[in-house]
Amino acid sequence: MNFDTGAPAEVNADAGRRSLCPHTRVLAVIGDANDPGAWSGIPYHFLSAARARGLIQRGLDLQPRGLQWRVKRLLWNASRMLVGDRPGGYQFSYGFLERLWAPHLAGLEGCEVVNHFQLYAPSVVSMAERSRVTLVPYIDMTLTELFEDYELGAKIGRRVARDALELEASGYRAARRIVTMSRRSSEILQRKYSISGERVYVVVPGANLDETLVSQFGEPSLEGDSEFIVGYIGKDYLRKGLYRLARAVALLRSEGTRVRLRVIGHCPDDLRRADGVEAIGFLDKRANPQAFVAALAQCALGCLPSYAEALGIALLEFLRLGIPVVGTRVGGIPDAVPEGAGVLLDSDVDPRGLAEVIGRLCADKQAYAALSRGALMARAWTTWKRAASEFGQAISGGA
Repeated sequence: MNFDTGAPAEVNADAGRRSLCPHTRVLAVIGDANDPGAWSGIPYHFLSAARARGLIQRGLDLQPRGLQWRVKRLLWNASRMLVGDRPGGYQFSYGFLERLWAPHLAGLEGCEVVNHFQLYAPSVVSMAERSRVTLVPYIDMTLTELFEDYELGAKIGRRVARDALELEASGYRAARRIVTMSRRSSEILQRKYSISGERVYVVVPGANLDETLVSQFGEPSLEGDSEFIVGYIGKDYLRKGLYRLARAVALLRSEGTRVRLRVIGHCPDDLRRADGVEAIGFLDKRANPQAFVAALAQCALGCLPSYAEALGIALLEFLRLGIPVVGTRVGGIPDAVPEGAGVLLDSDVDPRGLAEVIGRLCADKQAYAALSRGALMARAWTTWKRAASEFGQAISGGA
């Protein structure tokens, strides 16, 4: 497949000449894969574990920095409106991707490029089709899921979405392997993209926590009649079901249950003022990892009652500390909750149903202890060391 890439002439020649050795494997994401702050820390933690096993040699810096990028985005949005399309979605456009990858193209000859983003630049896909580079996407969801489940497709131009889906599919067809973070994404690749199941592997990621801090916290326990703290982590509180979780906690408190909701992340003002809600705010895992891990470690239960969710990294973080979890059966959440380590609920569970589950764990110490034992057994499974090992197995079989 040939693409009219429209690649810019202004290419960093020095960066382009730095060719990597053949068979070098690199990691890409929109941003700097070496930066702990990129994409919730997933590339950084994965790269660290994969590099330790000799699976990936380095991370690419695909960070669109500076005024020039902001100006290009504004001009691109204006051009969309001029042709009668909706603005937004610049990061999915051919022009954005070509400018992002252009400084690295010459150095990718003979390399294997693992990519957390669903899209490679059209020129990179073309290189793969000519066997000049090897592609291995490692994604949390397909664009189909992002556009439909997260409703992003309604917020960007139809032409942009159409072209992005076409480019995404061409990248999957050209890839040697495709690794997903959930079974649902694997199924969608096979059902909607017509990718053979023999080329698709599922590797659930690890928890994005500082392992030196994790080791400082022992097994969680409930002290006597201490308050039962339900932990929640998230930014998109509507999609992640924070309101129904807060309502469930309010119902329990109205019935005399000693329970409190700890919200780490964005909490709307009306919930901040609600009885039983402790709004911690955002805790930067990079700038203050000790505070983040401590806030989680004090919880008795992690809860993520999402309406749509690619995976649920927050649940893995609770489990890494041996804290049992409750989540909904949506997206990749079932893959993030090993059997016996948590409770999975229907996606349409109402606050009362959610309250009954939390209330039972509050009242029944044996039931809670059993779930806690399952969470403790899952601690080693939630590491990036395990994920990197499985990733190595996924990409090692028959080229």
